[in-house]
Amino acid sequence: MIDIHTHIVPGLDDGSQDIETSVMMAEMAARSGVSALIATPHCNQMMFPNFASDSLLRRMESFREEVIRENIELDIAFGMEIFCTEEVPRLLKEKKSKCDEVILATDPDREGEAIAWHLAQVLGLDVTKTKRL
Repeated sequence: MIDIHTHIVPGLDDGSQDIETSVMMAEMAARSGVSALIATPHCNQMMFPNFASDSLLRRMESFREEVIRENIELDIAFGMEIFCTEEVPRLLKEKKSKCDEVILATDPDREGEAIAWHLAQVLGLDVTKTKRL
């Protein structure tokens, strides 16, 4: 099983506040059958000013290294839960070149479908190759 929405990286948002809690969460996930998870901290300029910052990336990588050190069998990928503001399209355009892949995970309704399609257009993504959850 893959968990696509977690606030597991410590100290980034309203999720885990320390590495001990994060490790415990990772252990619980692995024991319950999760083989991979996507760490998705809140990233926006209003409440959590950590949008694709170097600090954010370092903390995420540090968490992944701790999971490996603890021998927890769990693959970890990184994403973001983004609160949409007028700034988001510009910020995403600036940062997408640093990504290996873009996955659009909007609500599974007509509005979510429209948001994903419009984001793909604004970002210049090939909609036939862009993953959407």
